[in-house]
Amino acid sequence: MKLNEQNVLLFSRTMGQGGAEKVVLQICEILLPHVNKVVVCSSGGVNVKKLNEMSVKHYVIPDIGKKSVKKGVETLHILSEIIKKEKITVIHSHHRMAAFYSKVLREKYNVVLINTVHNVFFNKRKLTYWGYKNTNLIACGEHVKDNLIDYFCMPPEQVSTIHNAVDTKLVPFGDNKRLKELHNQGFFLVGNIGRLTRQKGMSFFIKSMINIRKENLKIKYIIIGDGKDRDELLKLTDELELKDDIIFLGYVSNISNILNQCQGQFKNVGFRQKEM
Repeated sequence: MKLNEQNVLLFSRTMGQGGAEKVVLQICEILLPHVNKVVVCSSGGVNVKKLNEMSVKHYVIPDIGKKSVKKGVETLHILSEIIKKEKITVIHSHHRMAAFYSKVLREKYNVVLINTVHNVFFNKRKLTYWGYKNTNLIACGEHVKDNLIDYFCMPPEQVSTIHNAVDTKLVPFGDNKRLKELHNQGFFLVGNIGRLTRQKGMSFFIKSMINIRKENLKIKYIIIGDGKDRDELLKLTDELELKDDIIFLGYVSNISNILNQCQGQFKNVGFRQKEM
């Protein structure tokens, strides 16, 4: 079947705030001019609005992170209906459980399976191996690829590496006033962008500020993102008496503008903005 005849289902746990969800949006943008159809299924989130703006149909499914036999049967039924209704030929999943469900359905519907692996894991070895076996795997980095090969015993020829991209096209929202004020006061800004969960290691980032304080360096930390550990991280910042040194900006939709503003503190580093 030719590329322009393919009907692609992008299967993600959510379309909320996160790197995997951003990748799904990028893939939609890239594929739309080249394939017959792109649809997305997930448990929903703030980025569903962006799918609607791109005229990409979104199907709501149960949260595949919450596992039970009843939920599993319900999810398989919904996915089967989507595949039949949209005449799906390719399923591109972005979560281990998404890969599992896709594998279950492949034999019945004869679809091509692709799975992008966004993280390194050291658990659920047998389940992951079964879900990934004989599937086209994309690792978002070399460590992820090594993890797939060394821990999950995936054949090297089955895994390709495609690094996540950053869209550097600026949306004209203007500078963040708080960051601009810190710049004017002579502070150097160190940013950390990511979901506020244990996996991202934000607590280590926060604790490192203790050493910065000891050296009396004129540095402020900027944390961009949101997540289930936000309150816990705010409490940690308070307990370490670092509230004046660490700024939580929360979820920011115009990341390129934040990057561009932080970039302004490097005057002769040779960093240049590039179009994707």
